[in-house]
This record gives sequence, structure tokens and C-alpha cells, in this order.
Amino acid sequence: MTNHSTTRHHAARHALWLLLSASLAAPPAHAQDDWRHWGRDAGNQRHSPLTQIDTGNVSTLVPAWRYEMTKPGVPSRPAQSTPLMVDGVLYLSFPYYRVVALEPETGDELWEYTAPGDWNSPEHQLHWTGGSMRGLAWWEGDDRTPPQIVFGTEEGELISLNAATGIPNPRFGSDGFVDLKTPDVMNGFPNMHYGISSGVAVWRHLVFTGVHNADETGSKGPAGDVRAWDLRTGDLVWTFHTVPHPGEFGNDTWLDGSWRNVSGANTWSFFTIDEERGILYMPLGSAHNDFYGMDRPGDNLFANSIVAVDALTGERLWHFQAVHHDLWDLDMPAPPILFDVERDGGTIPAVGVVTKYPVLFIFDRVTGEPIYEIEERPVPAGDMPGEYYSPTQPFPVKPPPFGRIRFTMDDIATVTPEHTAACRELLMQYDGGRNRGPYTPPSKEGALVFPSTGGGTEFTGGTFDPGLGYYIINYADTGHISQLVKVEDDPDRRGYVGPSRVAPHLLARRHPAVRRRLALLAAALVQARRGGRQQRRDRLDDPVRHRRGRAPRPADRRPQLAEGRPDLHRRRRALHRRGQRPALPRLRDEDRARAVERGDRADDQRRQPDHLHGEGRKAVRDGGRGDHAAGVHPAVRTARRLTLGPSPRATPAPSPRLGGPIAATGLDISMKREV
Repeated sequence: MTNHSTTRHHAARHALWLLLSASLAAPPAHAQDDWRHWGRDAGNQRHSPLTQIDTGNVSTLVPAWRYEMTKPGVPSRPAQSTPLMVDGVLYLSFPYYRVVALEPETGDELWEYTAPGDWNSPEHQLHWTGGSMRGLAWWEGDDRTPPQIVFGTEEGELISLNAATGIPNPRFGSDGFVDLKTPDVMNGFPNMHYGISSGVAVWRHLVFTGVHNADETGSKGPAGDVRAWDLRTGDLVWTFHTVPHPGEFGNDTWLDGSWRNVSGANTWSFFTIDEERGILYMPLGSAHNDFYGMDRPGDNLFANSIVAVDALTGERLWHFQAVHHDLWDLDMPAPPILFDVERDGGTIPAVGVVTKYPVLFIFDRVTGEPIYEIEERPVPAGDMPGEYYSPTQPFPVKPPPFGRIRFTMDDIATVTPEHTAACRELLMQYDGGRNRGPYTPPSKEGALVFPSTGGGTEFTGGTFDPGLGYYIINYADTGHISQLVKVEDDPDRRGYVGPSRVAPHLLARRHPAVRRRLALLAAALVQARRGGRQQRRDRLDDPVRHRRGRAPRPADRRPQLAEGRPDLHRRRRALHRRGQRPALPRLRDEDRARAVERGDRADDQRRQPDHLHGEGRKAVRDGGRGDHAAGVHPAVRTARRLTLGPSPRATPAPSPRLGGPIAATGLDISMKREV
């Protein structure tokens, strides 16, 4: 950590729907409870106390209004953002680099802002960047600065907007912009990708930034450091080195000096803050490369760790590493959740932490002490020459895993004889899958790994109901064949990369209704796998898609919003310098009509599987549409409900896997399968 002086759920469609009850008179929006953070509160509980809509009237909801996120002539992609509701205004971010303020009662646009960015560049197409805009942050301002909307972009810029007008704050950085791509984090790779895909966090006068490091660059590249900035000026306040430098705690977990210029170990999702105690919780991802670590021997702190720091200074308070020397891309994708645990007659302030691996770690959020025992258990080693394999990995004793962590031939679903035979034939291509239990490492021969790189759990995370004491999280019970393939004759992709082949999701024994749906899914995924092989080979042969660095930017970095309309960002900055207030932009009537017509057509289109990425997604579009259009959902998820502490209003149901709820001091667990 370095001190300095003080002075970044998928949407099914490109539209935002607001549903109101047809039988209830809704009070004004300003009387509703605010949603001021990505997770509603800074502790990310993501639980609303509102009771107007419930199980008794949800079936009566009808559309009240519709806001089109797409515009004619403007590229877009499915949104993954969570809106903010503050003081009767709805703030929404969505691709590409766009932020709007809406009236929640009507959906009318109050203002719109589009940040500069070259979203059509080969870099963004390769890394799927530029489009997420998953969240915004709200700052209440001070005696000199009005309330602000703060966010980061995949261009590596931190932006602060006036919440009332959408105009960049002239006191923040350079006319509302801070360039995050500073030499201290670029590690001597100024042309490599550095941006923010999710959101930033605000506490008092500070804004905290993580980073999205591009996975395809190899182990060396820009740092994954976490930084704090002064919202009053845009000045850098502190930096926490997520890969410790010499003399810092944890540097000795990088053997042979392998810490230098390592990329990754980054917070690419969301932060959590204990506002009362001033503690920032940073969920960190894996170090690069995601699937091999020959050039980074050791446990690799603080990759795959939860790190608690003093929010004012960045000083480390405590940490816990959930995966040692990650070879599976098991990031900490979900923000930690703060809650209280009742135990032995007392109340413990707690934090719940997950990786993509389906286990929940629970700690005293002040001291970092585990509330329930954690064991270091032996895990299988691989045989890749020169690879470092951690002999153990941490497992919480309670609660037990909430998803599949192993797979054998006996677990293949018996949907139909033909389906069973096809799955067996596929697995036998890999000697039965070579799954050796939890943390089976990838190999040159290929091994079936659970969970897949998409989780387990993902950035959508969980929620906590403080009234019931329930921690609720969805997860994907999926695996893949992880096979390492040496990429030769390509200086930009040295060493091993993986997984190179993704098998159809092998279908475990489930409830008959689930098995029927999964049986239909298999054919589409088989087609995706076959089509993806050739596309992957074509991609590897494409020097443009796999080059390092960025495409040269055009002279004008701020393309027009739509035909005939000047760039909003440039116009607003020019008017602001002249002391004028621009008229708040609105969609023209003809634009709105075209957008509504296009949105109606989009309603008739089938969704593509969101759990397939890159070529796999394209293959399903090209070859698997028939199966998918038949009504097959891209993934069947199982919701598990974990009950923390006494729950007088709910009685745990017997667990289908465990035979009944586990009772322990301060912890009750019940599991319920839902389709």
C-alpha cells in the first residue's frame, strides 16, 4: 500500500421495464425507500423493506411505462446494470458508456450523458469491454459541490456528473474526468487494456476504484491495484498493491521474484463498505494467466482474497485467501455481504464471502476471525512440468458447499437411453472426465472441472434478509472440460491457455422436470461445441484479434450519438466553460417511434444463452437456434437458501441432499430446490 498526499442481471432485452400493481394506488416515488448503492446499502444486502408488492398481488402487475435503451445508429448490447433510486430520481447506466436520469413515475428522461469511447475498436470487441456499465455510485456532495453521479468506463476514465444536470463536475480532475491509466499501474504496458467494467464505491469524500484487466494478455500487464480518489478534487489519496511489492506483507508468496508486473488480482466487480467503522472490503480475482501459473510460483497473495482495509488510509486490517495459486479462474466475483450473526447469546458483526467455487465463508468483519471453522484440505496435483500446485485449499466446515464440486460417470442423468449413451461417449473421450474431486486441475489431456469459469456464483451475488436471517444466492451447477493447449508461434500469447474445449454441461441426476428441460439443452450445446472449434481456430489465426495493445483511436474520440446530433459530451463541456446550461436532451419523436418499433420486434426474438461466451455464443446463434427457440432456458439454476441465526418466522425444510437441516449454534441451514 502506498500513501499519497490528499488535495468500473443481464437484461433480456434492451429496455427497462417498471411494473406497477393494477389494483394498488402507488404513492409518489419520493415516498419510496431509496436504493442509493448498487446493493441498496453499502453493505450490499440487496434487500428492500418495501411491502406494497408481495406474493399476493405480483400476478396483477401490468407495464406502466417503457424506456428504450437503444437508439437508432448507436451500438448497444444487453445491459447488466442495477439502477439507483435517490430522492425521487432513477439513475441508470447501460451500454455504451451511457447514463440517464429518469422520472420513476413516468419514465420521462430528465437528462442523458454519453461518455467518450471507441466501443467499436478491435480491443473492445476482443475483450467484450466497453459495454457493461454495471453500476453507478452516488455522492451527496459538500458545501462546494452538489450531489454527484460517479462511474468509471472501460476507457480507463473516472467521471463525476452533477446529479441534477448530468454535466461533468469542473472541480473533479480535468473538467470532470480523471485518467486512471497512470504509469504506476500500467507497469510499462501503456497500450494494454485498463478500464472499469462494474462500479466504483463512495464513502465520505472518497471514491474507490478497481479495474478490469484483460484476461487474454498473459501474466504480465497493468496492475490490479485498488485506489482511492478525492471526490472534491480528483486527486489520488492512496493505492493498495494487490500484488505486494518488496517489503510489503505477502510479497514472499510470489517465489523467485515473480511478483513483478503481474496483472490481475483485481477487483472487477463491486466493493463493500462498513460505513460505521470505515472499513473497505475488496474482493479480488485471480492473477493472470487464469489457467496456468508456471511463471508465478507460490500462493500469490492477494489474488483470490478478501482484503479489509482502513477506508481512509488504505492500510490492511486483515485478509483471507480463498484459493491458493488459482488455476481455475475462481475469482471473487460477488461483493461481500455484511450481516450480523447471533451466537452464544451475543451478536457478531459478520461478512459473507464467496468465490465462483460454491462455498460461503463467514468472518467477523472487524477482526477477520472465521465464525465457523475453516479447514485446509488436500487437493489433487497435476502433472504439468514446471507448474506450482498448492497441496491444500481452504474449505469452510459450515455451511457445506451449495453446489456441485465433483462428478463421476455415475452422476450422468438418465433422461433417455440415447442421452445417457451420448454423455458417456463424450466423457470417455476424456477417460471418464478425469475429475478427481474438488480443485481438479486443468491438464493437457483435458479434465472435467466443477464449477466452470462462469461459476458457481457470479457478480450478481446474493442477498440477505435481516428479518428472516436468510442468506440467499443463485448459482449455476455447471462444469466444463478444461484442457491446456500450448500456443506456439504467437508472441502475444506465450505459455499455456485454457480451457480450450468446453463440453456440453454434463447433466447430473435431478428432479424429472429438470431432466426433461436439460435433455433438450444438450443438443444445442453439442452444436455449439462443434461450431466453436473451427471458430476458435479461426480466431487464433487472426492477428488483429490477438494482438497486444489498442487500435489507434480516431482523431475524434467522441462519435456522434445519432445521425444529425452533435456529440453530447463535447457540447456540454463547451457550454459549461461559457457558463451556460445546455438544454436537457430528449429523444426526437421520430427517434422514439423507431425505437419503440424496434423494441417490439426485439420482444419476439429469442434470447441467446448468456452462459456461453465468444465463439460458443455465436455457434448457438448459428447452429443451435432451433433447440433454443423450442423453449429451452440457457441454464437451469438451483436456488439454495442458507439460514443464518434463529429464524422464528421460518421452519427449515428437510434437505434433499443432506437428509435434513443442519442445526448448529448460531447457524441453521436448509436447502430448497427450485426450478
